[in-house]
Amino acid sequence: NPNYPAKWHVREDGWMGPSLNRDEAMLIKQGDTLQLRYQIHVHHDGLDIEKAARIRQQFVDSPPWIVARSNQKHRAWLIERKT
Repeated sequence: NPNYPAKWHVREDGWMGPSLNRDEAMLIKQGDTLQLRYQIHVHHDGLDIEKAARIRQQFVDSPPWIVARSNQKHRAWLIERKT
């Protein structure tokens, strides 16, 4: 991801998300593509290192989701797995 590692925006109401351009603006020109991949692993009772490594590897090996303008009637966006 650009600006890796991501800084996170966290609000008092519990909402949180990665902040791609927290420190500076990012210009994406028409026709350019932007690929972002984020994963959150939430756990309790301590971190199981082996389980975390498996979850991370499954994420790394999984195909990304593609978000693109849709040509279908009444659909603005198309979201699908990249093959």
